[in-house]
Amino acid sequence: MKGIRAIIHSLVHSWHLFVRRHWQGFLAWRERFRFTEEALHLLIAGGIGVIGGVVNVVFVKLIVGCQDLVWAKGNSSSLTPFQGTEWERLLIPVAGGLIAGFLLYLGVKWSAKKGSNNLLEAVSMGDGKLPFRTALSQAFSSMVSIVSGATIGREGSITQFTSTLASKWGALARWHPYRLRLMVACGAASGMAAAYNAPIAGAVFAAHIVLGNFSMHLFAPLIFSSVVSSMVSRSFFGMAPLYRTSLEMDLTLFQLPWFLVLGVLCGFMGGLFLKSMLWVRSIFQRFSIPIPFKLALGGLAIGVLAFRFPQVLGNGYSGVNLIMANQLNLAAVVALFLLRWLATILAVGSGAFGGVMTPVLFLGAALGGVFGLYGMQEQWHPDIPVAVFALVGMSSLLAATTHSPLLAMIMVFEISLNYSLMPALMISSAIATLVARQVHRTNIYSETLYAKGLDASWESDRFG
Repeated sequence: MKGIRAIIHSLVHSWHLFVRRHWQGFLAWRERFRFTEEALHLLIAGGIGVIGGVVNVVFVKLIVGCQDLVWAKGNSSSLTPFQGTEWERLLIPVAGGLIAGFLLYLGVKWSAKKGSNNLLEAVSMGDGKLPFRTALSQAFSSMVSIVSGATIGREGSITQFTSTLASKWGALARWHPYRLRLMVACGAASGMAAAYNAPIAGAVFAAHIVLGNFSMHLFAPLIFSSVVSSMVSRSFFGMAPLYRTSLEMDLTLFQLPWFLVLGVLCGFMGGLFLKSMLWVRSIFQRFSIPIPFKLALGGLAIGVLAFRFPQVLGNGYSGVNLIMANQLNLAAVVALFLLRWLATILAVGSGAFGGVMTPVLFLGAALGGVFGLYGMQEQWHPDIPVAVFALVGMSSLLAATTHSPLLAMIMVFEISLNYSLMPALMISSAIATLVARQVHRTNIYSETLYAKGLDASWESDRFG
C-alpha cells in the first residue's frame, strides 16, 4: 500500500514539475493565439448563424408537412395553396386559433422568467435575456396559426426563437450584458436573413430596428451571422428568390415622378394600416376572455372571409407572383388588397403570434399593382410594367410601417434580385417613410414599447 502511495506521490510531483517548467511557455502560446473581442464576436455570430439557418429549415419543413396534412394540395398557379371545402375554410382557422391561443397560454404559465419576452425591450432596456419556454410556446403557436391559414409570416417566430436560443447560450456562458445583447441581435439578423434568403436585409434589420446602431464593431457580427444563416438555408432551399421576376428596366428621369406619387400613397396607407391594426387590437382587448378564445374569435372572423374568398388564407407568396406577372385584373387586385388587409389586422389584432412583414409585403405589392393597373388603363404610364409598381409598392409600404427606408429597399432588392429598380425603390421608400411618420408616429416594432408606456426614442437616438 505504501508503495502505491509512493508511486502516486511521485507522479503528482513529476506533473507539478512539468507544469512549472512549461507554464510560461503555455502562457506565451495562449497570448499568441488569444482571440480579440472582435474575433470572438465573429466566432459566436457564426455559431448563431448556423442556429438561425437550422431553425428556419426545421420551421419551414414542419409547416409544409402540416399544411399537406390539414389542407388539400393547391396548384402553383392558384391564389392560395389552401384548398378545401367552404366549411373546412371556416372551421380550420377557428380550431387553429384555439390551439394556438392555448399554446400561448401555456407559455405564460410555464415561463419562470418575470421579465419581458419582447425582443426590442430585452435589447434596448433589459440585459438581453429572453425566456426560453415562452419562445418555444410562441414558435409552436405561430406554426399552428400559419398552418391553419392565418395571414401572418413565419419570420416573426423564426427571429424570436433564434434570438432566444442565442440569449440562452449567452446566459449559460455568463456573458456580459453588452455581449449578450449583441448576440441576441445576431439571432434576430440570422433569423430574418434565413426566413427571406436576404442576408444584407437581415443585418440591417438587426442594426437599425433591434440595436439602433450601425457602428462597424456591431455591424460586422450581424453581417457574419446573416451570411452563415443564409448559406445554411440555401443549402436546403436553393438560391431562387421568393418573388419571381425577370424584369430588367432602365428608368428615365421623367418616369420617377410616378414613384413619388406611389410613395405618398403608400406612406398614407402604411400609417392607416398601423392605426387600423391597433384599433382592432383594442377591440379584442376589451373582451374579458382567455387568450385561446380571442384567437379562436379572430380565426372565426378570418374563416368567415375564407368561406367565400379562400384567397385571404396564407402568406400570399403566390398572389404576389401573379400580380407581378400581370395575370390579375384591376378589380381582382383591389379585392385582394382589401380582403387581406382585413384578414391581417384580424389575425394580429386577436393576438396571433407571427411576423407582420410578409403580409405587409403582399399589401404593398397589391397597392402598387392597383396603382400600375389603373395608370395603364388611363394611359398615364403605359411603358412601365405593373411588376415595377408592385415591387416599388412592396418597398414603400414596408418602409412606411417600419420607418426604415434602407431596410425596405434592400429587402425588396434581395427577395427579387432586381437591381435595376433601385432608384425608384430609394425615392419611393424615403417619401413613404416621411408621410407615414406624419400619419402615425410609431413603427410596427416600437409600437409595443409605446403601448407599455416605455420610451422607444432610443431607436432614433442610437441610430448612427
